[in-house]
Amino acid sequence: MLSLFQNLEATLKSPSSQPILSEALEATTWDRLRRTSFGQQKLADLFDTAEKLLQQPFEPNTFQHFMRYYRDGDRLDYETRYFNQRQKLETYALAILAGGETKYLTALENCLWAICDEYSWCFPAHMPLQPAEGQWDHRHFVDLFASETAFALSEIRNLLGHRLAPELCHRIKREVLDRVVDSWADNTFDYQWSSTTSNWAAVCAGSVGAAALYLVEDPRRLAAILTKLAGPLSHYLEGFAEDGACTEGMGYWIYGFSFYVSFADLLARRTGGRVDLLRAPLVKAKIEAICLFPQRSRLFGRALVSFADSFPPYRYPLGVSSYLAGFVPGMKLPGLEVAETLVEDHARRWCKHVRDFVWFNPDAPLMNEETTDGHHYFPDAQWLVVRKAGQPSFGFAAKGGHNEEPHNHNDIGSFLLVRGQDTFLADLGAGLYDRAYFGPGRYDLLVNASRGHSVPLIDGVEQAFGKSFAAKQTRHRHDGDDHEFSMDLAGAYPVGPQSLIRTFGVNTGPLPWLKLKDTYDFPTSGFHTLRERFVTELEVTKTDSSSVVIQGIQGILTLKADRPPTRIEVVVEHYLEHHGASVPVWLVDFVYEETASHWELSFEFS
Repeated sequence: MLSLFQNLEATLKSPSSQPILSEALEATTWDRLRRTSFGQQKLADLFDTAEKLLQQPFEPNTFQHFMRYYRDGDRLDYETRYFNQRQKLETYALAILAGGETKYLTALENCLWAICDEYSWCFPAHMPLQPAEGQWDHRHFVDLFASETAFALSEIRNLLGHRLAPELCHRIKREVLDRVVDSWADNTFDYQWSSTTSNWAAVCAGSVGAAALYLVEDPRRLAAILTKLAGPLSHYLEGFAEDGACTEGMGYWIYGFSFYVSFADLLARRTGGRVDLLRAPLVKAKIEAICLFPQRSRLFGRALVSFADSFPPYRYPLGVSSYLAGFVPGMKLPGLEVAETLVEDHARRWCKHVRDFVWFNPDAPLMNEETTDGHHYFPDAQWLVVRKAGQPSFGFAAKGGHNEEPHNHNDIGSFLLVRGQDTFLADLGAGLYDRAYFGPGRYDLLVNASRGHSVPLIDGVEQAFGKSFAAKQTRHRHDGDDHEFSMDLAGAYPVGPQSLIRTFGVNTGPLPWLKLKDTYDFPTSGFHTLRERFVTELEVTKTDSSSVVIQGIQGILTLKADRPPTRIEVVVEHYLEHHGASVPVWLVDFVYEETASHWELSFEFS
């Protein structure tokens, strides 16, 4: 990617008096929204939210809020107030752009001033309590949210600077340059996000780059900053294999790729199209594969393939997706009813939401859910996704991979099964982000450990963390309605069998079905305890010695073993979902205790 930034200084245009995202100020943009019932509702929701926020008192973060993460690991106390302020920022700014009243301008100015007053734009969870002497301090540390804030403030200043007080515009520029742009560009501190292949690279690098495009006037200085960003952006794309899968989960595709696309668009405009991080031949094929991930990995409706740290239910960024559908062959939007809304993004990301309004294209191609059947196999990620339209619809997904993926769960061989409104067998997705979640105890938590996934426990041993703990001999074949997906899971466990071949058989005919067969081979004959575990958030009832029934909203699922286990155990545990709510989950174990060297177990889901 570095080659795309060659001779950048000569390529960069001088700062223009016209905003880069100029369509946000054009009346035709907002008229396009008002001509559709969807757009009318979107604007009505915006102004309804703005009115409610005007009634809220200002609740700044205090020293006690800041210190809670360091003292007891709690993140919600501080971050809830932080995100509330960002919600006001984006809502008031969008309301003004959409033609709102003067009262929103006054509220926006006060909000901007308050954000400039914040001790740090970073999260305590993202930086050590003690600053690095001579390298950074809390004010100048650049994490996801400091960089996002810089992007938001600089873009709002660029769009609404003609209406904001000049003193405020001056302060915004000074704060953004000092805290983020100059701090990152001139600091020798080695930020981990500069070399990661996760969403951090795109969000941080894209945000720093966008803020620089808006605020840095010297072409030489700007070229140096942007060229330095080529490394992190390259690493981000390296995190996607050629199949385009985002193994962090759909939520992180939305997060990271939205910032990558937004920055790429700003840079292309500023350079007159000569530096294009989306369409250049060097990146074009991979970008197109990444763009197709949301439609290739989806099931139906709001049913989500929730591997890794995903955030059910399914949603996608309307603006960025509309923009990409304009030039990516075959890309279609899943449907307006599953587009992300302002209230569904708890982090209140300006970058995405302003583009949801101004890039919305009512003529963008949509998927037809009623007639969309099919499957997609991601050979690099080792994911299989199968869906069947109907009344009710059928969806299945399973994964191989390894146990050191970004936002990793120890989940090789995990799968989920959806029928209509019911997720009968679940992958729980992301848990509550606290200190333990990203600390040494990550895999003590049910939601991240293999015991919280539909995978076996062998002699009490769970899967282990690490890239070497991986699926082997992964294969997928299909013939019409029949699919077979198999892998050797033995390598996911620190000790256990020589091989553990897990085979899924899926049929998507008029009455879809799923069958699972696990074949174990141990080095020698001996006594073993196998727990074939299945995970669901629906109520479970044991029916006889070899089957259970899972009760859904629209129907039931019967899970039947080909031979009776020693016993069936059903345990209800609770885990903390991403927003802190305690959620019950049923862990169903078909327990086999025998002396043998070769075991073959089959399960039918009907």
